[in-house]
Amino acid sequence: MGPFAKEVRLPAFHSMEHDLAVNGVGSKRASGSTGSTLAPMAEDEEDVNHDEARGEHSSEESFADKVECPTSPTGSDDKGFAFPEAIPSQPKVGRLDSWTTGSTSMPARRLSSTSAQSTGSGMLGRLRGNMSSGVCGCLFKKRIPPFQQTLVLLRHSERQDYVDPTYKESPEGIAWPNDAPLTKAGFKLAAKVSKELLALHLEVNFAAVIVSPFRRCLETAAEVSRRLKIPTMIDQEIGEVWDPKMPKIPHPCRKGLELKELAARCKLQPVNPFLDDGGIKCYGKEPNYPETLEDARRRFTIRTETYIQRSAETKQNFILCTHADCVAAVLAMFERGNADIKEMDFCARIIARRTVEASKKASEASEYAKEWTVTHTALKAEIMDAQGMEKYYEKMHLSTCEEHNKSAVVRRNNRTKTDNMFDKDLGALRTQFADIPEGDEGMTMSSEQSGEHGPNRA
Repeated sequence: MGPFAKEVRLPAFHSMEHDLAVNGVGSKRASGSTGSTLAPMAEDEEDVNHDEARGEHSSEESFADKVECPTSPTGSDDKGFAFPEAIPSQPKVGRLDSWTTGSTSMPARRLSSTSAQSTGSGMLGRLRGNMSSGVCGCLFKKRIPPFQQTLVLLRHSERQDYVDPTYKESPEGIAWPNDAPLTKAGFKLAAKVSKELLALHLEVNFAAVIVSPFRRCLETAAEVSRRLKIPTMIDQEIGEVWDPKMPKIPHPCRKGLELKELAARCKLQPVNPFLDDGGIKCYGKEPNYPETLEDARRRFTIRTETYIQRSAETKQNFILCTHADCVAAVLAMFERGNADIKEMDFCARIIARRTVEASKKASEASEYAKEWTVTHTALKAEIMDAQGMEKYYEKMHLSTCEEHNKSAVVRRNNRTKTDNMFDKDLGALRTQFADIPEGDEGMTMSSEQSGEHGPNRA
């Protein structure tokens, strides 16, 4: 008992004593305890429902061996602390929420037997909180909060060959005609967008930047990774459309040791596995050549859905740094087929959010069939109004999702060893955070800045 607490004795209630005699519930405080702190609960003792806690007293002292009463205007002891002068003659049915002292209603602390030998099923539930603070512990299993899932798809920043018509005549352009670097303005734009994503990161906690192996994406992702201090994962399955305009040989982007060298120049530290020669091994499957735009859009939506599913399973959020066609394809699915994209700027991005309840089992339905809150920046998209045809358009969308699921099943059934590495590395991201080099803002490194060029592959 605390030094300023009063002992309160209650009249015996025969019905309660009878119940306690049957249940064998003790009421004595554990030896050595003082004040209002109760003895800790034994691991194998059970909690009971408040409805079973009606009048559980084993004697005149069983309501509380020693009760510390909060301050009340109805009376006080010699220390200046008040205590209740009147206790109701009958307990409240169900929860013992309060007793009345004059005109003041006072909270009643829920008490329980502290005897380790008490095994009766009718005893009051034990407190989990700090009794001295007056906080009552919960008698039920703690509810796991829902996961606030957030996915960002980011198009790369401004590329050199879009603004410099002579790029492909340069040594860099001859070596890598389809893998141009960012412009100086592109680096500045990527740095600006990384600041915006940092604000979002502080809210939703991104785990990694997933990036296409093309240089323009790697340099954009490097700005984001450095600013947010999160690792990167290079995934060729969100790479550019491999259409017939690109050659099959040489490869349109860097691979292996050349990719490792480029990542180092970008100050990236990807968590990808390594090849036997020490080069970087990309996650995902390489696209089939030649690839149609329809095939590429299907590839983009299937791979993005994989990240959505892994995000929900691992409770991690991701940023995908990719290409315009990937952003467009995924936005159309999120908008249930009602988005008509008119224009897309560099570093255009979409942010998709939803709440994933912890208690719900994973659904077999497509992730795109579920409800998302989607916002987009730096792109012009016309979201078509259903105009009374909502059911028709929704039916069309669900049909598209079914076809999408069939393709996704085919992809899952053709798993590779890299897919197994991917699953393992994705789940371990939280324990693999590397120290991301600070570097200079907006200056990750371009071919013009470094003076270095790739090998002459003409």
